[in-house]
Amino acid sequence: MPKKGNQRGMVLVVDDEQLLVDFLRTGLEYEGFEVKTAIDGLSALVAARSLRPDVVILLSERRRSFGCRRVPSFSATLGRRRLRD
Repeated sequence: MPKKGNQRGMVLVVDDEQLLVDFLRTGLEYEGFEVKTAIDGLSALVAARSLRPDVVILLSERRRSFGCRRVPSFSATLGRRRLRD
């Protein structure tokens, strides 16, 4: 999908700490990225499937309670490979 204007791509930022999400959103939007957010693992999966972002940033260090470990492979959901775990 071609990017609009000077947009660099779509980033999905996932964390339950709104202040951190807002901080990243501000910086990424300043750099020309379209930013979408999710507050937990389940909403991140739903957003990733429907939005098909170029990059997903999972910030939570509480992975077990966050819900991301329960998913067999988040990257498989998107059909892409992980850059870092």
